[in-house]
Amino acid sequence: MTITEWLIAYQNGIEAGKSGNNDGAIKYFTNCIEIDNDNSLAYVSRAMAFIGLKKYKEALSDTHKAISLAPNTPGAYSTMALIEWLLGDLAASLLYYNQALTYEPNDISSILNRGQVRRDIGELDGAIQDFMKVIDIASSYDDNETAPEKLIALESAKIAETQLSLCKMIKSMPPEAYSNFLKKKLNNNK
Repeated sequence: MTITEWLIAYQNGIEAGKSGNNDGAIKYFTNCIEIDNDNSLAYVSRAMAFIGLKKYKEALSDTHKAISLAPNTPGAYSTMALIEWLLGDLAASLLYYNQALTYEPNDISSILNRGQVRRDIGELDGAIQDFMKVIDIASSYDDNETAPEKLIALESAKIAETQLSLCKMIKSMPPEAYSNFLKKKLNNNK
């Protein structure tokens, strides 16, 4: 099989995933892995499709494989962080987001998600810093740009603004109310 066949299978997997056909995406990404089982991108992409089906064990396996193939790949760490967040292991999620950001410090999605994890574990000052950084990165895009990255950044900034307001409100709570809020939030993540 050729690189062209890999690229076609990969693009078909992306399109299947975008349309919500995670089973189809898994099939295409598995085809990519059969063509080249040393390509970490195919494993990370298949992990995302597994996440869409709530097959976290399979997603973890693929993400571990991606990290073993390419230990400096931020996408694999971000995916691992997302899985841990969904499984309720916020400490592990935070560690993986931090690892992803060592390789790609301005990845707006990882910064936003790390801020939400920090908020959930009570690291409000860190969360506020992350949300402010997201807003700052989004504001650095030129008004004439129409790239998908700009649209993602602008949407992320809207979420960050809401989260920033929430963190400021939480910080103004009496300590007992704040403690109860955290306990409730942590119980909801389990």
